[in-house]
Amino acid sequence: MEKQVSDIHLAIHALHTSTGGGLVYLNGILPQLSADILAAGGRVSVLVQPSLLEKVRVPEGVDVITADLPQGFLWAHLKAQFLVPKLLHAHGVTHTLCNANFVPLFAPRPMPIIHTTPTVSQFTRGVFWWCYWRLLWCFTFVSLLRAKIAFTVAEHVVPRYTPWPLHCLRQRVHWAPPAVNAASVPAALPDKISGKIVAVGDFYVQKDYVTLVRAFGLVREQIPTATLVIIGRFIQTDVVQAVRAEIEALGVAEAVTLLGPLPHHGLMAEVATAEILLSTSVAECFNMPLLEAMAVGTAVVARDVDFQHEVVGISGGADGAATLVRGGAADYAAAVVALLHDAAAREAQVAAGQAQSAGFGWARTAGVISRRVLL
Repeated sequence: MEKQVSDIHLAIHALHTSTGGGLVYLNGILPQLSADILAAGGRVSVLVQPSLLEKVRVPEGVDVITADLPQGFLWAHLKAQFLVPKLLHAHGVTHTLCNANFVPLFAPRPMPIIHTTPTVSQFTRGVFWWCYWRLLWCFTFVSLLRAKIAFTVAEHVVPRYTPWPLHCLRQRVHWAPPAVNAASVPAALPDKISGKIVAVGDFYVQKDYVTLVRAFGLVREQIPTATLVIIGRFIQTDVVQAVRAEIEALGVAEAVTLLGPLPHHGLMAEVATAEILLSTSVAECFNMPLLEAMAVGTAVVARDVDFQHEVVGISGGADGAATLVRGGAADYAAAVVALLHDAAAREAQVAAGQAQSAGFGWARTAGVISRRVLL
């Protein structure tokens, strides 16, 4: 960095980080972001719960601050509003980067990182999820009012948190997308398993896994050797039950594996041996599995919507990084079958996907953040 700013002490507030994309993002930005701040003469700390310490790769020179939060979204958020500012002020922190949509309002110069999209609320069911998503929207909106600088992993979500007449808030938000950890991509990619299709994501209603299974059933009618692996935590019981029922109704149980959650290296190994990653999701912030699939040379078939475009680009088909689909199960099945039957088209898409994924990098993302912190 050109500028020496010895009085800056950046704390990365990750008390709400536990697993999944938030943890990948934290570990991704920590090395380069801390290097940028330390090179400018500043200090860096990371604030985590003790239970997360073994999962966070803390670089040399970065201090660790630990604190416990209670279980439960609302209570954890309310406690953080009082606990975090007091703790950070006591450690001489000047800037607070929050690895979540919302910030402790009285923390030193809080900066949120938006990781979620409120459009998920359109597809959820039940009082709990209705309250959860509306509370999250309110917390995010108030955080954007409080913060002078904010970041987002996906640009398309910003308008959804900044309604008219407060469009001016959008100018505070900077795009800092995730990337694929280089260590997750093997130097020599493994051989593909013929006909293997993989889907990645926890079992939430917005993943639309029932449509995905129906599409797979249609694929099996044309390619009887095709197999499907779904990787993700069984979060919403009704969704898991609906998926299992669809598998049984279609008679494809012997060809479908519900693996549940995997450690990240195991997940990447499964994706790397698949010929196609299929995503039928109707709501995402940044769909990280698509980026990871492209990085390991797996072709992508996904819904043709804005949140996918930020990952794979706008173009689809053999000339693009993914095949983008509008329609239902039959349309997904047709796209998958076409790719499985046309090796040349699949290889062209894989090459475009690897080039697309290479455009995302943790150094670039950390640079977006560190430049604003050091202003």
